[in-house]
Amino acid sequence: MRECVHCGVKLGKNVMFCPKCGKSDIVEKNVFGMVISPKQKACPHCGAMTDGKDKFCTVCGKSMDAAPAGAAVQSNIPAAPVTPIGSPAPAADAKKDEALPELDFLKSADEFSAQISSTNPALAQSAAKKEKENLLQSAPNNPMLAAPSQGPSVQAVQGGVPGGMTGPVPSAMPGTMPMSSPVGQPTHISQAEPVAMANSNVKLTPAQKALMEAEAAQKRATAQQFGMSAEAAQKADEERRAKEEASITAGQLSGEAEARAQKVMEEEKKFQEEQKQKAEFEQLKAEGERQRQEEEARIAAEQEAQRQAEEEKRKAEEEKRKAEEERRAAVEAARKAQEEAAKKAEEERKAAEEAARKAIEEEAARKAAEEAAKKAAEEAAKKAEEERKAEEARKAAEEEAAKKAAEEAAKKAEEERKAEEARKAAEEEAARKAAEEAAKKAEEERKAEEARKAAEAEAARKAAEEAAKKAEEERKAEEARKAAEAEAARKAAEEAARKAEEERKAEEARRAAEEEAARKAAEEAAKKAEEERKAEEARKAAELEAAKKEVIKAAGLALECDNPDPEKEIGLLEDATAKYKEFFKNAGIDPATIDASDDFWKIEERLGVRYFKKKMYKEAAPLLQDAASKDRGAAKIYLAEYMLRDRKAIPDVKGYLANLLNEALDDKELETCEELKNHAMYIMGRVYADGVTVDKSQDEAFNWFLKCANAGNTAGMARVGEAYLYGEGVSRDVTEALFWNEKAAEAGEEKGIRGMARAYNFGFGVKRDAIKAVEWYKKLLELEPGDRDAVYRIGYCLINPEKEFSNIPTDDMLKEGYEYAKKAADAGVRDADYLIGVYKTLPNGGKDYDGAAALFAKAAGQGCDKAKKWLERFVKNGHGGYTFK
Repeated sequence: MRECVHCGVKLGKNVMFCPKCGKSDIVEKNVFGMVISPKQKACPHCGAMTDGKDKFCTVCGKSMDAAPAGAAVQSNIPAAPVTPIGSPAPAADAKKDEALPELDFLKSADEFSAQISSTNPALAQSAAKKEKENLLQSAPNNPMLAAPSQGPSVQAVQGGVPGGMTGPVPSAMPGTMPMSSPVGQPTHISQAEPVAMANSNVKLTPAQKALMEAEAAQKRATAQQFGMSAEAAQKADEERRAKEEASITAGQLSGEAEARAQKVMEEEKKFQEEQKQKAEFEQLKAEGERQRQEEEARIAAEQEAQRQAEEEKRKAEEEKRKAEEERRAAVEAARKAQEEAAKKAEEERKAAEEAARKAIEEEAARKAAEEAAKKAAEEAAKKAEEERKAEEARKAAEEEAAKKAAEEAAKKAEEERKAEEARKAAEEEAARKAAEEAAKKAEEERKAEEARKAAEAEAARKAAEEAAKKAEEERKAEEARKAAEAEAARKAAEEAARKAEEERKAEEARRAAEEEAARKAAEEAAKKAEEERKAEEARKAAELEAAKKEVIKAAGLALECDNPDPEKEIGLLEDATAKYKEFFKNAGIDPATIDASDDFWKIEERLGVRYFKKKMYKEAAPLLQDAASKDRGAAKIYLAEYMLRDRKAIPDVKGYLANLLNEALDDKELETCEELKNHAMYIMGRVYADGVTVDKSQDEAFNWFLKCANAGNTAGMARVGEAYLYGEGVSRDVTEALFWNEKAAEAGEEKGIRGMARAYNFGFGVKRDAIKAVEWYKKLLELEPGDRDAVYRIGYCLINPEKEFSNIPTDDMLKEGYEYAKKAADAGVRDADYLIGVYKTLPNGGKDYDGAAALFAKAAGQGCDKAKKWLERFVKNGHGGYTFK
């Protein structure tokens, strides 16, 4: 993707002309790299002078590229001088033989032609054109184009010779340039070139060969630009050459055949121009459609963003109020805390003063202590020195004594070792004897233990027998006791059973009495409940009847409302809808069972339409869907329009939206409502224009738009104007486009007002007029206050940075343009910084070149080509304190 250098609109890769401003950023450069597109050129149709960059004439509105058949193309570029046949060739300008500084590297004409052909086809084309003109002008003296000596015939040449000169001149002979063109008008190189080729005795110079190759390459590139492959382009070029050779050969034999060949070439050129213009219009149309869709999506996004911003603003105000309350509480708490802190600080100050006083006293004591410590340290150091000397003497004595003690200890250790060995031998002998004595004693103790255990076992046996006898007696006594207890328990159980039977019979009698009482109470309660139920039913019936009357009353108010205030009407419709739903809920009625002609569906339909017109799309969608399911015509129309906005909601059914709109147009209830029928036709046109659920057809879309426009639909008028402007479904006609846009704008239609603003801004069907464009853009801002493009365009028209408008801005216009440019910059419009930068270079802007350069750098960084050109100018001229590297 790239951008138009004139208006900043996004362009496709192969788009030659901007669909918005109609200009082209493709320019021709000369061999020095300088742009040579004329500032002004003449219209080939009406001859009016217009901007050299304009694609369409500002007077007649026709293309500046295609000339009418047989018409002479006017141009403000002076024609090359022509030398009459028979006169000597003009002397070459001596300066032309001098080498140009920029082309010192080219040593010969061959290198010059080869360099041009390989590096820049556009430059090659320009050089080829100049070379052809030189060849044609010097034809009488050029051996390549001179006729062989075959006894040429003589014919009189009348007109075109300077001074009315007449005389015999050579006629067209084989191998010569045909003379069908009048003297003084150069014969086209496409005629002269094949002649030179046909002459077998002529040899072309390398420069002339490069010339012919450059022209062929340029034509092949042109063919490829319109969708032809390289092979097809080459083939077409060969066919063209064959046709030219055939036409030249035929021209040598017959003047009539030459005329026919010339006509064929003109028709071929005209066909190529028509194909080129058609391709440009297709690109304009596609780009216009894309921009229109982007514009609609942008408007929808901005509206949604505005609604969210309002919601955020309301929440922010609520949060602000809460924050204010919290702030006040915090201030009060801070005040109390400050008082407490002050009180505490006073106490701490007093404590600090007391502490300081004590610290002073302690400091004095510390200094006295340090003085005493210093004296004590000196005494201690002196004493330590004396002790060190004594210690050294003591250590020397100890070392001597230790040495003697070590020798004595070694001697004593040897004696002790020998004594230890003798002691161990004695101990081992004593241990052996003690072990023998202990074994003997242990045997005696074992025998005594066995005798003791036998006595204990006998005593235990006798005790066990005694215990068994006693246990048997106790068992018999226990059995007798249990038998007595069982008898007593049996008697007690019988008594308890008798009492339980008596209690059971008494309980049964009590229960029977309670049941009888409960039955009578239940019968009384049922009777009372029945009476209450009947009373409740009567009350509910009365309430439902009253609610029904209230609903009917609310429905009547809502349906009969003719108040111009839409908010009041929406309030009545919402009230009626809520009462209907409450009535259905209380009455247990399913709304789906209600007849389509009931007032409930009429109210839902009308409320959905009002929500949609107020751009409350989320609230409108379910109401419109419900009413459309009940065959409500208006609901179907606005549901189709909603689905064009939210296409995810469209069912996957071929022709769904077209069928929905056709059903609405056939609705008998809408026969008398022209406004709704016209709106349905407008939506049908959008369905075919966008190709939603139907095959895309601009012709069908235009027919629907024209039908509703003729019936008075303002949106349809604007779309008809847009179709004529871009040639969508109808031949392009800027006059018709202006007529329909003006008609829609006068009716207050936003798209029509936008179309009129663009017409005066870019010259679509009218002369470009900044003042009128600003007037229309301001009317657009009254309908769409947040339209960023309108804000930017007003600033652009008033400042007129590219001098595109004929008016000269006044100081007031420049100041107003600056204000709008600042608004556009604040709104995020990319090129607004460029506009402000231009203003700062003017006297009104203080000629602040430093500030302007900073703004141009910012805009250039965002892709603004115009700002880049200003920066290049600053680099070259060194404006301000800026230094560019």
